[in-house]
Amino acid sequence: MAQHANIPNTLGDAYLHSREQPPPDDQRILHEAQNSVAKWLSTLPSHLSEMDSVDSLPQPTIAHYHGWLDNLSWHATRYLLELDEMESGYRHIGLNYHGIPEQTRRAANLMVQRRLREVFESDLPREQQVFFTSWYRVLEVIKSAIAAVQKSEGVQNGNTLHRMHKDVEAALVRCAGSLKEIKRMLISLEGIVAEVTSLPSYRVPSSIASDEQVDLRYKWSSEGTVFRRWIWTFPEVQNAPGQGSMGRTEEIAGMMLEKAIAKWEVWR
Repeated sequence: MAQHANIPNTLGDAYLHSREQPPPDDQRILHEAQNSVAKWLSTLPSHLSEMDSVDSLPQPTIAHYHGWLDNLSWHATRYLLELDEMESGYRHIGLNYHGIPEQTRRAANLMVQRRLREVFESDLPREQQVFFTSWYRVLEVIKSAIAAVQKSEGVQNGNTLHRMHKDVEAALVRCAGSLKEIKRMLISLEGIVAEVTSLPSYRVPSSIASDEQVDLRYKWSSEGTVFRRWIWTFPEVQNAPGQGSMGRTEEIAGMMLEKAIAKWEVWR
């Protein structure tokens, strides 16, 4: 074993035991490595008594809180976009429902009829419909969260930022659960409408008239009237001034019949 004691086992040792100087690049690398190790060692406590207790955690800085709040704002915006996607899904389902001939809708059992009429044949503004209670609650929480983050931008008090971060985070956690529930409701609603479409005499909805299809362009037909009454409940129609709601209803009806309903940010 003694004869191997002086065998170099590192790059530095190899150069120390060599009669030749290492190449300049290797000298630089070796020097930087030695400096890095020395710098790291200088930051370590020289005695165990100088080490932090395991019970003491580093306190967040003002910058930490602002960063966390910005991240929560990003999540809130993402939830808002999810809600927009759900709105588009709801309108797609509604279009399919209104394309079902009235006699076919009435062939469903009474419980299904009542449920679908509550959602797709109501003449109440959206805010007054039970189906949208959680929908609007989530929307308000998201908007409040985004506003709170914007308000926090000028705050430099750690305790205040801590409280704001805690409140916004808790609100968005609740939102995430509510969004899942809304999605489940839409999936259930879509399934119910699909079941009704399978009943006898159902035909696929179309904006092109034929003997076997519902022509929703004809606004004075039974289906066309109910279809427009449903559209009248949309927030963007309710927000139209005066008689403008009638024109807005027809405009949206035309867009929906052309299947141009991919995005509906205007609803909020």
